[in-house]
Amino acid sequence: MATWDCIWFGNYWQEYTNGDGKADKEDDKTPIKWRVLSVKGDDVFLMADKNLDCQKYNDSKSEVTWQTCTMRSWLNGYGAGLNQEGKDFSGNSFLNNAFTTLEQQGIKTTTVVNNDNLEYSTEAGNDTYDQVYLLSIDEVTDAAYGFSTYWSTSNKRKAENTMYVTGGGQIQVGPMIGSESMWWLRSPGGVNDCASLMFSEGTVNTYGYDVDNDVDGLAVRPALHLNLSSDSGWSYAGTVTSDGRIKEHELPKPTVSPSPTEPGKTAGPDSTEKPLVTPAVSEMPSTPESTQKPKETTILN
Repeated sequence: MATWDCIWFGNYWQEYTNGDGKADKEDDKTPIKWRVLSVKGDDVFLMADKNLDCQKYNDSKSEVTWQTCTMRSWLNGYGAGLNQEGKDFSGNSFLNNAFTTLEQQGIKTTTVVNNDNLEYSTEAGNDTYDQVYLLSIDEVTDAAYGFSTYWSTSNKRKAENTMYVTGGGQIQVGPMIGSESMWWLRSPGGVNDCASLMFSEGTVNTYGYDVDNDVDGLAVRPALHLNLSSDSGWSYAGTVTSDGRIKEHELPKPTVSPSPTEPGKTAGPDSTEKPLVTPAVSEMPSTPESTQKPKETTILN
């Protein structure tokens, strides 16, 4: 069994809030819970506790890498010049929809290391500098982050869907069947028009699915690095365990509606901005400090 500390940070469409029986963009955004994978000084490595949206790895079936796929551009709000499809996501992205300008300033620009697929020798392309990204095969098999070894089926890698994801999310692929689903990894698959993924039961699929897959219930589980000393409004959220136990602190009040970052704030592969931290940290998760002391409740799944 693994136990992760959690924090509340940002807000996104997740649950029913308006009483119409479906979770979509007509509902209010609610606070996002993130699992703490590691802490190093003021840097905390976070993975979303649940699958947060539905999106293709790339908008067409093409040979792409993490650097050139549309998933990366959608997560970070990059313009048309930073993905192979030439699509502009600066006005509609996960980053801008989930975080206010102040919150975005607390998210570190990370050196995202892109290793080749060791099983199939598929080239992963260049390392990138991103604020939001997906986990790799290497990261989801790293015991330092609380995960299990390479081939095992494991509850430690399962991810529940939000109601928004169950209903099809951003690209309306659903409705999905069941409370859990597969989620994309950023590593290449067996060939360069496939991307690796996590099966719903917690097994890594290193060959992957077509990058433009939108019919098999593939979800998005983002990761990022947060500066704990920043004035970004995060708060402690309790703990979760791999066997489904939740010890949760009260939800914070939602922040104001997220707004786009100013031009030039987001680093791309051609940016001169110096990366602040790499994801290859090795310290075991520890509890982030918070000045808030909300009432603690325990929920058993």
